Amino acid sequence: MIVYTPNAATALGGDQAAVAKAGAWVANLNDCFNNSGIQITATLVHVARGTQNFGQNGHADALQAISTDQTIMSLRDTHKADLVNMMIEGAAQPVGTLGLGNLLMTPNGVPTHHTTSVWHSAPSTTFSHEIGHNHGCGHDAGNGSSLFPWARGDYFTGGSTGYRTVMSYQKTGFNTRASVFSSPTVQHKGGTTGSANADNKKCIIQTNPAVEKYR
Repeated sequence: MIVYTPNAATALGGDQAAVAKAGAWVANLNDCFNNSGIQITATLVHVARGTQNFGQNGHADALQAISTDQTIMSLRDTHKADLVNMMIEGAAQPVGTLGLGNLLMTPNGVPTHHTTSVWHSAPSTTFSHEIGHNHGCGHDAGNGSSLFPWARGDYFTGGSTGYRTVMSYQKTGFNTRASVFSSPTVQHKGGTTGSANADNKKCIIQTNPAVEKYR
């Protein structure tokens, strides 16, 4: 389920644009799953307009609101939404902290670690990145935590282009983000997207059975 703030809708050009953006985000998540050989289909069960606005640095407040706002909580129960995202207004140029998500740290799942927040201006892969955190996926090695030591993003070269997987930060020579989760068994543009030490695909496959039982 995706809830958007009033000012995010205004920035996008209206409620219909916000709903369309939500749909595009989930479509990208499914592209990432498909490109990675992950047999999961994400369903956008509901899109709702919220009542509260958050500043560009309001990701943490947005996550708290998802877990405490009675209307949002009721909608989550009604629509049986395993995960809930808050689309907030961000900078016109998406540079900086574009999103935030609860990082799952147990393979058995934590139903209260179901929240993400993403700028309205962020690319769709940012949403997919935060959903990756909800499944225990970490960034590239050395950047933050992950459920398993090997549940990391990675960098690879396809043709003459350096790519980063969904969960990886930018680095010199690898600024282009591919819509794929890292895995030693997955290739993209001719390059292997991960290794035994960088396998977000394996992490998602292990944790999703618990996540999909949240609601």
